[in-house]
Amino acid sequence: MVLAVLPLAIEVAFVLLTVAMLADWLGHRERRRGYLALAFGSLTLLVLIAPSLSESGAYGRLLTGVGIVLFLLSGWALLMFRDSFIPLGANARRFLALAIVAVAAFAIFVQVPTDTQAPHGALQTVALAAILITWAICVVEPIVTLWLASCGRPAVEGARIRSLSLGYAGLVAVIMFGTLGGSLVTNDLAQLVLDLVALAIVPMLFISFYPPAWLRRLWSQPEEEELRQGLHSLLTFSPDRVTQAGRALEWAARLVGGKGALIIDSDSSILTYSGLSAQEAKEVAARAAASP
Repeated sequence: MVLAVLPLAIEVAFVLLTVAMLADWLGHRERRRGYLALAFGSLTLLVLIAPSLSESGAYGRLLTGVGIVLFLLSGWALLMFRDSFIPLGANARRFLALAIVAVAAFAIFVQVPTDTQAPHGALQTVALAAILITWAICVVEPIVTLWLASCGRPAVEGARIRSLSLGYAGLVAVIMFGTLGGSLVTNDLAQLVLDLVALAIVPMLFISFYPPAWLRRLWSQPEEEELRQGLHSLLTFSPDRVTQAGRALEWAARLVGGKGALIIDSDSSILTYSGLSAQEAKEVAARAAASP
């Protein structure tokens, strides 16, 4: 009974996670959030159609092709989400997109079987390995890159980036324990443990990608004493408004983990900015002035 319910619980958890991310994207309309919603939406659809992938005939081949596309699409979207924090470069993005399309086309052409116990031809084995390696590169690379990038940054920003790295790692764990691992075990107890681990990780994914307020406050605690000292210096030794604003902006960005920030004066002019180009600062100021 429990073994029958847990896969359904995992499906429901993924659906709820995707709905939350989609709602977040609809509320903010940021490309970064869109990539995340696309990644988890693709994985959720894959989880939902997974029980039907063993179908035979043309319908089964169609579902397998759809599953391959969804799996690789999720990897691409996760890599683009990482790119929104630490850019890959135009050539790298173009190459990776072409490689993913080529792998998907090759895997569909050779008709990779979804049954891990079924015999695989040489080309099918190569295609399956290419799918897994491609997806792993799209997800494992951000784990390492984001973790290394968090070193030496202010406390909140560094913790936020490490949280994203852990989110990617958790996603890999869910795929390994809940999908690939589950298809390779035959023992009921082992299957139960894998499903429980996968189900427990799903809520942690949301916390990693969307840290709640209490967690952000915890991250900011190391900065608070320095903030008090900084405020004293700010109020005592700032010779003019621009200098005062610049010092205040630095602390504001550190406390929220922002990479870039600006202060707009009452007449909509830019008083100071940091971590943004002059053009980006002007665009943000213009949007702020146009908003009600």
